[in-house]
Amino acid sequence: MRADGRTPFQRAVARLYNAPVGLGGGAYHGGAPEGEAESAYLGVMRREVLDEVGLFDETIRRGEDWELNLRIRQAGHLVWFDPALSVTYWPRESWWRLARQFRATGAWRGELVRRYGRRNGLRFFAPPALVVLTALAVIIGILQLTGVLRAVASLLASVVYLPLIAYAALVLAVGLAGVGIARGPRGLRERLWTLAVLPTMHISWGLGFLAGVLRGAGDTVDASRLGSRNTPLP
Repeated sequence: MRADGRTPFQRAVARLYNAPVGLGGGAYHGGAPEGEAESAYLGVMRREVLDEVGLFDETIRRGEDWELNLRIRQAGHLVWFDPALSVTYWPRESWWRLARQFRATGAWRGELVRRYGRRNGLRFFAPPALVVLTALAVIIGILQLTGVLRAVASLLASVVYLPLIAYAALVLAVGLAGVGIARGPRGLRERLWTLAVLPTMHISWGLGFLAGVLRGAGDTVDASRLGSRNTPLP
């Protein structure tokens, strides 16, 4: 899945799609070497295997490919990543569409956690952890400023602020590296969009995930492509 873009915004999103700190994690996002993989993007599958494990679960709106590949691996078959097989992916064209996409995707990952628990990789829990830590930090900050429960707030601050600062420092460091000029010249707009897109991906996904875990994904759909210039409706 080789993300690419036509505009500064799309190119910023594409860079983070291809980066481990953005959407990376699955082999097909980061250009990992050929080998065994957790899932596949637009995979080529053997018909006899699909007949054995069943087709896509149509009750899952997002992440259905991951769930199918989970069943394939559980049945003793192999999912194999070959970087020579590549498909160009065009990201959403606006910040609002991107936020809607990631919220819906996060909600369905939360649903998959409800169904399959820790069969989901640990990386899926990083964005919701960021959201929870950020919310706690804001609450603690308000308690400290208002003088309410000062001792309790100070104790909680020592527990929350350190991991939050560490997480923020990591995201900032990688974000700054991503907007550097190591890979060639980039326009100012693309660099600024990269800094804006990175937290948007994590926070939108994390909020969706928490909602999906708490109440399920329900009828959540990703309507962010509707009316898109790049993907006209059939």
